[in-house]
Parts: sequence; structure tokens; C-alpha cells
Amino acid sequence: MRGSAAWIAVLVATLLPMSGWAAGGGGGADKPAPPSIAIQKRMLKPAPTVLDPIGGFRVAITQVSYPGVPERSACRLLARAFNTGTEKVGLFLMIHTFDSHKVPLNSWLIPTAEVAPGQSIERIYSCKLAQYLKLDVGNAGAWPAICKVGGEERSPCPVTLNFEANLELIEK
Repeated sequence: MRGSAAWIAVLVATLLPMSGWAAGGGGGADKPAPPSIAIQKRMLKPAPTVLDPIGGFRVAITQVSYPGVPERSACRLLARAFNTGTEKVGLFLMIHTFDSHKVPLNSWLIPTAEVAPGQSIERIYSCKLAQYLKLDVGNAGAWPAICKVGGEERSPCPVTLNFEANLELIEK
């Protein structure tokens, strides 16, 4: 008899709505919503000395956070490169992320390998949660200083870069 009474009590307790869940989720009403940042897009042109610019190369940087785990494990930075052009392209991107006070957090030199027309690649990195992102265009070993086009190293890089991120972009 005692066993069935306990089982009924557990069943009733699981069927009753909990106050936090009834209010719209297990996180509680006092927890602020994360900031929503629209996708930031930029078309970045090669150096003005380039006479034959090549288009059709897009890089998307996406920061993803997973709540409920330690900060370092909770953040992933996904870099995707898409080649919709007609030439095989390979380049490096130097990016930096910053917190809400613009204090530096992370830096990566991201290789795209050589991406054939119609192909894409992905790279994933651990990160610290950031709000701002800067593409370092002054790095001598990365775009726009150098890249590979059709298997040939080119400097300055003739690739026009369509760049997008779900972090706020810092221009300089």
C-alpha cells in the first residue's frame, strides 16, 4: 500500500506545472535574454593595385554558445568558406575577437585550404564568448596580402572577399 501511495504522489508531482516552467522556461524570469546581433556583412575588395579582381568567395564566421557548461567549452567559432567563383582559391584570414568592453579575447589564423569552384570548407575552434570581431587586413601572411589562385601564389591577393559574421564588426 505504501509503495502505491508513493508512486501516485510522484505521478501527481510530475503532472503539476512548476512555477519556473509555467513562466516561460527553466531559466527564471530574472535572467536577461542574450543580445541579438544581426548578421554583419561586408564586401572587402583587394588592394587598389590589383587589375584583375576575382569574385565569388564568401567567408562566414559564426559564434555559437551552449549554455550550462563552463565558459571555454560553451563557445565555438565556426568558420565557413564558400567558393561560387570560377577559380580555385586558398587563403588565410587573421581574425581577432573582443568582449563587450573591446578587450581582446581570441586570435586565429584561419586557413581555408584550396577551395574549388562550387565547394566549401568548415573549421571549428573553441573560444571565449565575444561581442566584437575584427578581420586583420594588415597581416603580411594573410588576405589581402597573399593567397593562392588556381594553384599559383599571388601577392597582393586579387580575391574580393564577401565577409559575414554574427558578431559586431570592428573596422579598424
